[in-house]
Amino acid sequence: MRRSIRLLGSAAPLAFACACSGGGGGGDSGSNGGDTTIQGITFDWSTYQELAPGSDNWPLTWCEDDRQYTSWGDGGGFGGTNSDGRVSLGFGRVTGPYDSFEMLNLWGGVDSVAEATFGGKVISLWCLDGDLYAWLSPGSDDSNFEWSQLIRSQDKGESWQEDAFPESRVDGCDGCPGLPYTLQYGRNYSANTDGYVYTYWIEIQDEDEWDVQTPGLIFLTRAPVAGLAFADAASWQWVTGFEASGNPRWGAPGQRVPVIEDDDGVMRGSALFVPGLARYLMVTNHSARNQGNLRIWEAPQPWGPWSVVFDVSGWPADDPAAPVEPRFSFGSFSPKWFRSCGHSGVFVWFGPDQWNSVAFELDLGP
Repeated sequence: MRRSIRLLGSAAPLAFACACSGGGGGGDSGSNGGDTTIQGITFDWSTYQELAPGSDNWPLTWCEDDRQYTSWGDGGGFGGTNSDGRVSLGFGRVTGPYDSFEMLNLWGGVDSVAEATFGGKVISLWCLDGDLYAWLSPGSDDSNFEWSQLIRSQDKGESWQEDAFPESRVDGCDGCPGLPYTLQYGRNYSANTDGYVYTYWIEIQDEDEWDVQTPGLIFLTRAPVAGLAFADAASWQWVTGFEASGNPRWGAPGQRVPVIEDDDGVMRGSALFVPGLARYLMVTNHSARNQGNLRIWEAPQPWGPWSVVFDVSGWPADDPAAPVEPRFSFGSFSPKWFRSCGHSGVFVWFGPDQWNSVAFELDLGP
């Protein structure tokens, strides 16, 4: 037996419909489709929700069936606890609008559709042509640096092919790229227009220390969607420099250059395209892990130029309007729950080990 959990009336009602198309993303034009930039963010704490105590990570992606899919680690998932239904790795489904969404454990966790068949951790997954892809690492703490490899689900998360793409494996080492996170491109990747999958990589500075990697260097790869070329490391092109126009040059990994350099360091990240604004948002944590050191970036293209629009330590405990004290550890923007043509949406994070979510408004300007 399995159960689907539904929240009703637990957050302020929000109208998430958006009638504008917002344009597609990707390409080498360097244009952002307009002069609007994201300059800040304001959180609406009347919409705060917390779920799934004991389970961490919670990246989100959006599929063609209009549902979102997510992953967690070291807990029982939706309706579970740190011990009830606990698995090393689980996947779940989120259906509906933010003020009344339903949750279901698909693979692992309490009352799940299917049992988990292997362990590890996932902080990035995305939907493409109706299939789910995720970056798997071997486990908790510094073992996450040992390797990363793509896994695949062709039945919306009810089963996973652990060894589907051995050519995607990247072994970790000091000075090597690791902790990959793939750019979210709207529903079923449909906002992308140039036919590439974009993935960010954080350089491992100390493979023996599960903490912020300082200095923080973030690299970018692209690979064609066609033929699943993105699942073969031999097809990845790395940003190796920039033209005078701001467009990137692409080449071999040995010539890679960072698209973001952060002296405060970086650890885990997420990124997505906001179709209504034709802008990109990225989330990183810096300085020290699990201390609420949240940094949000925006850019007109996947490669930048990236600008910081929100930078705080001790978040959200430092916000006097926040009803909670959990420290931010890792988070992402919901790709589905944007409204008002990208002007507002929902942010999801863990810290401590649970699902936390809150609606927000973006501060826009020229």
